[in-house]
Amino acid sequence: MCSNTIVYLIRHSRKINYNMVNHENNEENYQIKREKTILSVDGEERAKILSMQEEFKNVEVIYSSNHSRAIQTAKYLAEKRNLVINIDSRFNERKSRNKS
Repeated sequence: MCSNTIVYLIRHSRKINYNMVNHENNEENYQIKREKTILSVDGEERAKILSMQEEFKNVEVIYSSNHSRAIQTAKYLAEKRNLVINIDSRFNERKSRNKS
């Protein structure tokens, strides 16, 4: 008997409006700022709702990029299913250049 593997690719939920954060005294580069961008309140709520969808009831493994908002999106499903979130840099966004 052959078992099928179903893979779900889920984009992170809604992030906080970047203009709501003052980066004036933040010396981190643009890419690191993007990696640390968090979900908005609405994004958190949408991630919770996503975790309760029936189609995800049999999820056995969760992978995520190391971006905060991706982990924040996955955390509700992980908690609901008592799973760990496997961080894999191969899921990271491509690096941006020439921005500060």
